[in-house]
Amino acid sequence: MHVTFVSKDSQYLLNHCTRYLARENQDERHALLGLYVGEPRARISECWRFPIVDSHDGDETDAYEWNDVTFVVVVPDKSATPERIELVSTCVTLYEPIPLARVEDSIYWTCTLKLPKARRFRYLFAIDGRLAQDPINPQEETLPNGDRWSSFFTCVALRAVPGD
Repeated sequence: MHVTFVSKDSQYLLNHCTRYLARENQDERHALLGLYVGEPRARISECWRFPIVDSHDGDETDAYEWNDVTFVVVVPDKSATPERIELVSTCVTLYEPIPLARVEDSIYWTCTLKLPKARRFRYLFAIDGRLAQDPINPQEETLPNGDRWSSFFTCVALRAVPGD
Protein backbone atom coordinates (compact mmCIF):
# COMPACT_ATOMS: atom_id res chain seq x y z
CA MET A 1 0.00 0.00 0.00
CA HIS A 2 1.29 3.45 -0.87
CA VAL A 3 1.96 5.55 2.22
CA THR A 4 1.30 9.27 2.48
CA PHE A 5 2.96 11.12 5.35
CA VAL A 6 1.04 13.96 6.96
CA SER A 7 2.89 16.80 8.61
CA LYS A 8 1.59 17.68 12.08
CA ASP A 9 3.14 20.58 13.97
CA SER A 10 4.77 19.95 17.32
CA GLN A 11 2.00 21.82 19.17
CA TYR A 12 -0.63 19.35 17.87
CA LEU A 13 1.55 16.37 18.79
CA LEU A 14 2.55 17.62 22.23
CA ASN A 15 -1.03 18.60 23.10
CA HIS A 16 -2.23 15.05 22.44
CA CYS A 17 0.74 13.34 24.04
CA THR A 18 1.01 15.37 27.21
CA ARG A 19 -2.74 15.34 27.82
CA TYR A 20 -2.76 11.57 28.19
CA LEU A 21 0.84 10.48 28.73
CA ALA A 22 2.52 13.09 30.95
CA ARG A 23 1.73 11.64 34.37
CA GLU A 24 4.90 11.04 36.35
CA ASN A 25 3.49 8.95 39.17
CA GLN A 26 3.14 5.20 38.90
CA ASP A 27 -0.40 4.84 40.26
CA GLU A 28 -2.61 2.56 38.22
CA ARG A 29 -5.72 4.49 37.24
CA HIS A 30 -7.28 2.61 34.42
CA ALA A 31 -6.50 -1.05 34.81
CA LEU A 32 -9.79 -1.77 33.00
CA LEU A 33 -11.22 -4.47 35.23
CA GLY A 34 -7.74 -5.65 36.13
CA LEU A 35 -6.70 -6.54 32.59
CA TYR A 36 -3.70 -4.21 32.58
CA VAL A 37 -2.44 -4.55 36.15
CA GLY A 38 1.32 -4.16 36.10
CA GLU A 39 1.41 -2.86 32.52
CA PRO A 40 2.37 0.74 31.61
CA ARG A 41 -1.03 1.31 29.97
CA ALA A 42 -2.73 0.89 33.37
CA ARG A 43 -1.32 4.30 34.37
CA ILE A 44 -2.58 6.08 31.21
CA SER A 45 -5.84 7.94 31.14
CA GLU A 46 -7.78 6.78 28.07
CA CYS A 47 -5.01 4.63 26.62
CA TRP A 48 -7.44 3.48 23.92
CA ARG A 49 -6.96 6.88 22.24
CA PHE A 50 -3.64 5.70 20.78
CA PRO A 51 -2.69 5.70 18.03
CA ILE A 52 -4.37 9.08 17.51
CA VAL A 53 -7.03 8.71 14.80
CA ASP A 54 -8.17 12.11 13.56
CA SER A 55 -10.04 13.49 10.57
CA HIS A 56 -7.92 14.29 7.52
CA ASP A 57 -7.66 18.00 6.81
CA GLY A 58 -6.28 17.74 3.29
CA ASP A 59 -7.37 19.87 0.37
CA GLU A 60 -8.02 16.96 -1.96
CA THR A 61 -11.62 16.28 -3.04
CA ASP A 62 -11.69 12.84 -1.38
CA ALA A 63 -10.35 14.06 2.02
CA TYR A 64 -13.54 12.77 3.67
CA GLU A 65 -12.49 9.19 2.88
CA TRP A 66 -9.30 9.41 4.98
CA ASN A 67 -8.07 9.63 8.56
CA ASP A 68 -4.77 10.99 9.83
CA VAL A 69 -3.30 8.38 12.17
CA THR A 70 -0.48 9.40 14.49
CA PHE A 71 1.64 6.69 16.07
CA VAL A 72 3.41 7.59 19.32
CA VAL A 73 6.32 5.98 21.16
CA VAL A 74 7.37 7.31 24.56
CA VAL A 75 11.08 7.11 25.42
CA PRO A 76 11.18 8.42 29.02
CA ASP A 77 14.90 7.84 29.57
CA LYS A 78 16.69 10.39 27.38
CA SER A 79 20.03 8.83 28.28
CA ALA A 80 18.93 5.59 26.57
CA THR A 81 17.52 7.18 23.41
CA PRO A 82 17.33 4.61 20.60
CA GLU A 83 19.13 5.11 17.30
CA ARG A 84 15.90 4.59 15.36
CA ILE A 85 12.25 3.81 15.92
CA GLU A 86 10.17 2.50 13.04
CA LEU A 87 6.61 1.41 12.38
CA VAL A 88 5.92 -2.00 10.87
CA SER A 89 2.27 -2.29 9.87
CA THR A 90 -0.30 -3.83 7.59
CA CYS A 91 -1.25 -0.27 6.58
CA VAL A 92 2.02 -0.10 4.60
CA THR A 93 4.34 -2.62 2.98
CA LEU A 94 5.56 -4.76 5.90
CA TYR A 95 9.11 -4.94 4.59
CA GLU A 96 9.45 -1.15 4.41
CA PRO A 97 9.39 0.17 7.98
CA ILE A 98 8.26 3.77 8.43
CA PRO A 99 10.55 5.97 10.57
CA LEU A 100 9.27 7.89 13.56
CA ALA A 101 10.82 11.25 14.41
CA ARG A 102 11.43 12.79 17.80
CA VAL A 103 9.10 15.71 18.61
CA GLU A 104 11.46 18.57 19.41
CA ASP A 105 13.51 17.66 22.49
CA SER A 106 10.67 15.70 24.08
CA ILE A 107 10.30 12.07 25.11
CA TYR A 108 7.82 11.47 22.24
CA TRP A 109 8.56 9.97 18.84
CA THR A 110 5.79 10.11 16.23
CA CYS A 111 4.78 9.70 12.61
CA THR A 112 1.44 10.55 11.03
CA LEU A 113 0.03 8.69 8.03
CA LYS A 114 -3.01 9.31 5.83
CA LEU A 115 -5.02 6.07 5.94
CA PRO A 116 -8.40 5.01 4.53
CA LYS A 117 -11.42 5.09 6.84
CA ALA A 118 -13.30 2.04 8.11
CA ARG A 119 -10.35 -0.34 8.24
CA ARG A 120 -8.55 -2.37 10.86
CA PHE A 121 -4.77 -2.49 10.79
CA ARG A 122 -2.08 -4.31 12.80
CA TYR A 123 1.27 -2.82 13.76
CA LEU A 124 4.44 -3.22 15.77
CA PHE A 125 7.26 -0.83 16.58
CA ALA A 126 10.85 -1.69 15.66
CA ILE A 127 13.06 -0.04 18.26
CA ASP A 128 16.65 -0.38 17.13
CA GLY A 129 15.53 -3.42 15.15
CA ARG A 130 13.70 -5.14 18.03
CA LEU A 131 9.97 -5.63 17.38
CA ALA A 132 7.56 -4.70 20.16
CA GLN A 133 3.85 -4.18 20.64
CA ASP A 134 2.60 -0.70 21.44
CA PRO A 135 2.82 -0.43 25.25
CA ILE A 136 0.07 2.23 25.26
CA ASN A 137 -2.69 0.94 22.98
CA PRO A 138 -4.73 -1.86 24.64
CA GLN A 139 -6.12 -3.16 21.34
CA GLU A 140 -4.31 -6.21 20.05
CA GLU A 141 -4.77 -9.14 17.73
CA THR A 142 -3.33 -12.62 18.10
CA LEU A 143 -2.56 -14.30 14.80
CA PRO A 144 -3.11 -18.04 14.21
CA ASN A 145 0.65 -18.62 14.68
CA GLY A 146 0.47 -17.04 18.17
CA ASP A 147 2.15 -13.73 17.28
CA ARG A 148 0.56 -10.77 19.06
CA TRP A 149 0.24 -7.44 17.26
CA SER A 150 -1.17 -4.10 18.35
CA SER A 151 -4.19 -3.08 16.28
CA PHE A 152 -6.42 -0.08 15.62
CA PHE A 153 -9.48 0.91 13.65
CA THR A 154 -9.83 3.99 11.51
CA CYS A 155 -13.04 5.95 11.95
CA VAL A 156 -16.02 5.92 9.67
CA ALA A 157 -18.86 8.37 9.54
CA LEU A 158 -21.86 8.13 7.29
CA ARG A 159 -22.34 11.01 4.97
CA ALA A 160 -25.84 12.42 4.58
CA VAL A 161 -27.22 11.75 1.12
CA PRO A 162 -29.18 14.64 -0.39
CA GLY A 163 -32.87 13.80 -0.60
CA ASP A 164 -32.90 11.40 2.37
